[in-house]
Amino acid sequence: MRLFQKYGLAIGVFVISAILFSQQMALAATCKINGQEVPCESLGKVAKSAVGYGFGLFALFFILMIAGTIFWILMIIHAASKPIENRPMWVVIIVLTGLLGAIIYYFVVKRNFKEETTSAVLPPTQPPVQPPTQQVS
Repeated sequence: MRLFQKYGLAIGVFVISAILFSQQMALAATCKINGQEVPCESLGKVAKSAVGYGFGLFALFFILMIAGTIFWILMIIHAASKPIENRPMWVVIIVLTGLLGAIIYYFVVKRNFKEETTSAVLPPTQPPVQPPTQQVS
């Protein structure tokens, strides 16, 4: 602690001068691109647009991955729960081949799948008739 009190002013002046010197060097610096010197400010503008495109592509691929995973899960659920021919085979194919298997399943089986409706019109039923009760005398 005594060392800092004794040399604190000198340390502070050194740190401030180092910061100012580094900023001055950064402002005077030039960047080289393909052997040509260009101002570093223009390099920042180019980098800004490249980073923006990079984040945009990352977001697009992330959304596509989430959509593909949801589609894959839906095809597994459909193959496992519906009465289709060769059910175990399709479930194994979809699980092991991922999105490609899910796409194949969709075009081969799911598009042609007809859900059997159980809501057929049933004839109206009559309420049950209770037998007449006999009077005991």
